[in-house]
Amino acid sequence: MRLGRVPRKVRLHLPDMLALTGDPLTPPGTETVGTINVALADPADARAFAADVNTRTPGVFAGRAIRPGSNGTFVVLERFHLAIAIVTIVAATVFLLALSIMLVDERRGTVGVLRLIGLPSRRILLQVLLEGLLIAGAGAAFGLALAFVSEGLINRFFQWRYDTALVFVAVTSRVAALCVAIAVPLGAAAIVTASWALLRRGALRLARR
Repeated sequence: MRLGRVPRKVRLHLPDMLALTGDPLTPPGTETVGTINVALADPADARAFAADVNTRTPGVFAGRAIRPGSNGTFVVLERFHLAIAIVTIVAATVFLLALSIMLVDERRGTVGVLRLIGLPSRRILLQVLLEGLLIAGAGAAFGLALAFVSEGLINRFFQWRYDTALVFVAVTSRVAALCVAIAVPLGAAAIVTASWALLRRGALRLARR
């Protein structure tokens, strides 16, 4: 028998799940659970609700909701992935800033001519900002497209390799929105920062080759 060949999701009411998974030899009412999360319409009633339940079942207290998979192993993995993501974003930002400085420096002649014909630095900087937003948005769209394509390839490879139907990579809408929210401002900020350093120079110095 092969397990995990076909992905399946089952939703049951709690009594049905207990009847399905319970041991017939176990006396009713002796099942134990570690934690039960209860969502209240008004979070301010948490203490009153806990006190009311505690009168019937001693030992109940109000606490913060525990996320699924919040045990030690998954917490370590989540922090490890977060550390990798932070290092990657910082390194990519530094590289992008250096690349933006080189690209802007190549256009110093054009910027100098624009300054000489009377365009103020603020207008040039606004144009650079719009250009940076456009480039960053296009880069984010390309990155998301690459991520979606890679998601299918990675899942197919590892599902074939381990003969399972488990999903190893999932690019959700929340992840995509977070990536865009990080990539677009950082890209635009890098281009504006590089351009601002260039616009501080004199117009004649910029136009001179």
